[in-house]
Amino acid sequence: MANHSINQDSPTIEYKETYYKFRGEAKNALDADAVLLTKTKNGKEFYSAKIRAYSDGILFNPLEHNVRKDTMLVEVSKTAFDYYCRFLETENKLYITHAERERNG
Repeated sequence: MANHSINQDSPTIEYKETYYKFRGEAKNALDADAVLLTKTKNGKEFYSAKIRAYSDGILFNPLEHNVRKDTMLVEVSKTAFDYYCRFLETENKLYITHAERERNG
């Protein structure tokens, strides 16, 4: 986490990046299944959420036996991110379905 401040009158902005992984802790964004960047400015929180997805846009499912290598982190809404993290925690496929629906609108 980094704090940035120019002078006494400027707002303090804090950044915090959190990594999530199925059955373990991710140490960086390359190893993560989901990444949440929280930006706090003047007490207000803003989120940038990313989930690992295949190149065709389908969200990465670590429970699948045929895991493909063509993945990347894609920007999603906070709601889709929360559903996906719930899936990683519970292994309940209902949550990844909700994340897909939320992402695709």
